[in-house]
Amino acid sequence: MLIPRLDISGLVLIEAPPGAGKTTLVSQWSAARPERSGVWVGASRTESRARFWGVLHLLLTAREPVDPVGAFSREGLIRWLGPLGEQTIVIRDAHRITDPEILEDIVRVVRACANIRFIVFGRDLGALLARADGAGIERELLTRDDLLLGADETAGYFRLLGHPDPDRAASADGARLDGTFGTLHAVAHGNPAHPLTTPSGGLLNGGDTVFDWYLDRVRADLITDTSFARFLALGLPDEIPADLISAVTEGDAAATAQISGLLNVGVFGPDARDADAAGRYPLVLGPRLRARMVTELREAHPTQHAAAARRIIRWKMRNGYPAEALARAVAIGDLDLATEVVWRNFGPLMSRHGSVVARSLRRIPLGEIRRFPMLCMTLALVYNSSGLTRLRGTEYFGLALAAVRDRLVTAPVHERALLLSMQSVANRVIGRFGPAVAAAKLAEDAITALPLDARETLGPVLPVLGAHLAITLHYAGSSVHALEILGAALAATDSAIPEDRVHVLALIAGISAARGDFSKTREALDRLDQIGPLVAQNRLYLTTLEATARATLALEAGEPDRAVAFLETYREELETSEHWPAALSILTLADLMRGMRVGAITRLDSRLNDERRPPIHPLVRSRLTILRADLELFGGDLARADRLAAQLISSDPETVLYRARRELAAGQVRDCAVRVSELTLDALTPRWQVLSKLLLAAATVDDDDPRLSLDALEGALAILAETGVTLALLAVPHERLVRLEARARVEGRLALAEALNARLSVLPNVWESAPEHVHLTTRERLVLRHLAHGLTAPEIARALTVSPNTVKTQSRSVYRKLGVSTRGDAIMRAARLGLIGDPTP
Repeated sequence: MLIPRLDISGLVLIEAPPGAGKTTLVSQWSAARPERSGVWVGASRTESRARFWGVLHLLLTAREPVDPVGAFSREGLIRWLGPLGEQTIVIRDAHRITDPEILEDIVRVVRACANIRFIVFGRDLGALLARADGAGIERELLTRDDLLLGADETAGYFRLLGHPDPDRAASADGARLDGTFGTLHAVAHGNPAHPLTTPSGGLLNGGDTVFDWYLDRVRADLITDTSFARFLALGLPDEIPADLISAVTEGDAAATAQISGLLNVGVFGPDARDADAAGRYPLVLGPRLRARMVTELREAHPTQHAAAARRIIRWKMRNGYPAEALARAVAIGDLDLATEVVWRNFGPLMSRHGSVVARSLRRIPLGEIRRFPMLCMTLALVYNSSGLTRLRGTEYFGLALAAVRDRLVTAPVHERALLLSMQSVANRVIGRFGPAVAAAKLAEDAITALPLDARETLGPVLPVLGAHLAITLHYAGSSVHALEILGAALAATDSAIPEDRVHVLALIAGISAARGDFSKTREALDRLDQIGPLVAQNRLYLTTLEATARATLALEAGEPDRAVAFLETYREELETSEHWPAALSILTLADLMRGMRVGAITRLDSRLNDERRPPIHPLVRSRLTILRADLELFGGDLARADRLAAQLISSDPETVLYRARRELAAGQVRDCAVRVSELTLDALTPRWQVLSKLLLAAATVDDDDPRLSLDALEGALAILAETGVTLALLAVPHERLVRLEARARVEGRLALAEALNARLSVLPNVWESAPEHVHLTTRERLVLRHLAHGLTAPEIARALTVSPNTVKTQSRSVYRKLGVSTRGDAIMRAARLGLIGDPTP
């Protein structure tokens, strides 16, 4: 009576618990509709959108697999499903589908393609039902109550099996008939009127009679215990792609041939074909029979069980199922194999399966996992990706470091390179930057010295090692070296593992953007766009520096709002990533360009003082402090800028350039020119090259001979045109740039003047907030004038007939209003503002 209801609408939902008869009903429907074409699939617990539609694509079209990137957009689904003719897609165990995108796809396909019907059944279909109702789709819903069998139906079923009294059969079995098909089936087959016989002539009684009979028949067909054990091993994986069958059975054709009776996935109707003939799409065993097979294999053939499990793990490890391989390796207690799974699939595991990795590795006792540094490191990185569990991450990094030290002495050459790299990563993430850089250099030397066979053994993890070594060196100030390592890592990436390629390209883009090498940045981003987006649970190691690179390009193009939008997409990842300083610098400059200097100061101060953030290298902190001091320079508060800059790393070229522009802001043009001239231009990044030439040009603009100034300006604009490092112009006092433009016009270098004017016209003047009008009292002006003539405090006191303490108080007030901290700075600042004449040399 229910079968016709399955034909009513384009979406049929059957929501009922196990044993209610869902599978039986749909099987009877498909048998009663031989004219209908369709497919029957079972949902997986880890169903991804691309995999789900990829399997359906193969079943429905029998074509070669398609590239999932972009192929299964909603528009793409409608394009290839629409012309297929009448098709019914049956999805069993649909409660396992947790990806909301798949559920939304189903609703959209039903709505757009009148020729496609879905019959979906499982325990809880509330999410799909809500989407269908929200879209106004006509659907048919069957529940547990619809599937309950009445007394007449129950009696008829038992009469077919030779039982005249259903209640008596149930009481004999110790059960109670509750109207569900599962109970009915169990009672009926537990009390057969005509007992089934085994191939050897014995009777089957007790247990699950039908399954026992089937397994006994297979045992007789296969003859040898080895073949039967290989057949039982087919029950080990939740899903068996066709080419895994041979891996499990090791080519035992007789054992493989038995699989035809086990499938619950395939094609039905006029287009039906042998599901495993093409050898391309998954074959799924029924869960009850699989459990029965696995139990017998484990209990009767433990050696074959362990061997088959390891074969499956290695197959899954190499064929795109790393999370399943890791979980199974941990389940059987083979932590050496689990370590191999991790290092061969580190990128996919971290990007797609972070939560699976954490669940799997947490099952390992602490005493065991501390002996396996790769597993400790992986778990630490998973924890470290979340600010809420950073303390646990630090704990596991410590375990990893201890495990590395224990194994370094006896490790083979390829493992030594791996362990040194891990030592560098762990030290860097927990804030021990000196040991991190030292270990990174040792690891690089170890990788370079690897013989060919050892390098091939380490091959799958080389891109990951290179990426983390590059991060360590970049934040220690060796960005050129970091890019060289990343170039080698990119060449070592496997095209079948896009996560590794994405990771390396994102780092190349981010580091190149930080240097101001925007041609290399754009090249890396273009290659990332060709790969396409990845579905990632943990995007931390894939996309944060890519986001900062795109934001940097937007900022250099004069689009601060677009730059902020790029970072907002990955805000949560950036807040807990060790790359947070790169994002913070961009957000601060964006605030500055939008006229929000005070907001930029607040943002920087709050982030720099937040101890919950991942630790950063002293060099990185120094450069953030320079940015903070710049904000005070732009506001004209030289004294506060000096206090902030007191602890800067003096050997850093960024510090030298900061001190040069500070002296320029204070009017000390000669000191600025001398500082810039001492820098080795070839050793600077493109960003610093532009800034150094601009500072030299601005410092010498008033010289009698203008050639040095204008030639430096021309060199700066040439590098700027080649690289696009426009924001370097913000760091030079605006009025100096205006004077440069005017000097170029006076000297007849009109093209140079126009080029500078074109750059300035699209950039805000961040120096406008400097207090150009400083109000001094009459007494303060007198004190300032005497200071400019070189008088001491007692001498000024005698001249003004006041006490020396009064002079000191008024001097401090003058310094505060001028935003300086020394007499020399006060004189230069006052002269620049016109409060006194030219200062005495």
